[in-house]
Amino acid sequence: KDLQNVVKEMNKSYNKIVNTFLKTNEIPDYVSLRNILIGNLYMFNSHDYNGLKTHVLLRNEYRLAWVWIKDSPPPNDKNNYFWINFETQKHYFVVQKSKTQTSQSQSNRRLFPLAQNIVNMIVFIKQTFNESVEKPFFKNNRRDAPPHNTEWIRLVGKIFEDVGQNINCSVLRMIYQNEIDWSKLKQEEIEYVAKNLDTGLKNCGTPPDNQALLVF
Repeated sequence: KDLQNVVKEMNKSYNKIVNTFLKTNEIPDYVSLRNILIGNLYMFNSHDYNGLKTHVLLRNEYRLAWVWIKDSPPPNDKNNYFWINFETQKHYFVVQKSKTQTSQSQSNRRLFPLAQNIVNMIVFIKQTFNESVEKPFFKNNRRDAPPHNTEWIRLVGKIFEDVGQNINCSVLRMIYQNEIDWSKLKQEEIEYVAKNLDTGLKNCGTPPDNQALLVF
């Protein structure tokens, strides 16, 4: 809950930024917008699955993702994509490269639902900064290159530093998994939640403190 509250406060700032931009055309601070989007990717990329609120919570696959705004799916290459489809209004994060893939499965793509609030932020940043779709979407603080892996870890930690030290995507995923009372889920639901975590079923167990279902 504390982690989500951090991003909720960031979203208040986001609303002010958008309102100011619409009124004055004042170009906002890129780093602030980028960090707000990243915070939402880890905290609020959720959707409903047969009444079950499910979060898509991946690792650092977002870091080098490209934006793909078309009706047709992105190419089958080694890039990950934010696939925004205004025709169907169904948007996905497309993973084709991650550290969990073996060379044997490298060509297999996985599609994860992308929430509308995430899409809105991506489109706003793209339009405001005239971001090219011919290169990875996220930039470092200087906006001259994508953030390298160490930078990504550092900025995720910076976003959540008020909650705890050394918070990274692995810690966020662990917290989320421990917030789920797996014993209350049907097998089909367990498999679906695991799929949206891009993890194996062996990592989906019942936490010892028997916390409430999906309180994250």
